[in-house]
Amino acid sequence: PPGTISPNPDGERPLYLHVSADSQEILDKAAKMIYDMMNRGGGREKSAHYQPHPSYGQPTTKIFVGIEQDGEFDVVSKIRGPQGAYLQHIMKETAAQIYVKGRGSGYIDVATKQESPEPLHLWLAAATIPQLDNAKSLAHNLLLTVRQQFDHFNAQKRPPMPPYGQYAPPPYQL
Repeated sequence: PPGTISPNPDGERPLYLHVSADSQEILDKAAKMIYDMMNRGGGREKSAHYQPHPSYGQPTTKIFVGIEQDGEFDVVSKIRGPQGAYLQHIMKETAAQIYVKGRGSGYIDVATKQESPEPLHLWLAAATIPQLDNAKSLAHNLLLTVRQQFDHFNAQKRPPMPPYGQYAPPPYQL
């Protein structure tokens, strides 16, 4: 019946997403990204690339952020959340470890005693592949939100040109 949720045969709860954007173009891009992620099978076929970390003995992976840390848009703080709440949420929900590492992260590696020269990324580790897959999914969702904030921030810095034909021509001089 309408308004009810039928149980999934696998016993999993259905996923509902609310996606909003400043323009239809951004909304379409986000919807396509979500559709593409969902059609990859939840990352199951890619699980073989997870390698046990030599120091931890558990599967690890990296997710590159794609935004460099700078003084104007503090991407590391946006990822961590207030008092680290966003990363703590992922860790609590998945029993995985997650750290922001790479250039501009402020994370100093114990072995090298310096920040990694790699681009900014999330480093995830978990006891099992399913836990790592769940953490990776939540981390991708977090980064999608941060990317939208970044795009909105950049749009505010330089106002977009009005679409062609939607502005008044200059006055005609005789």
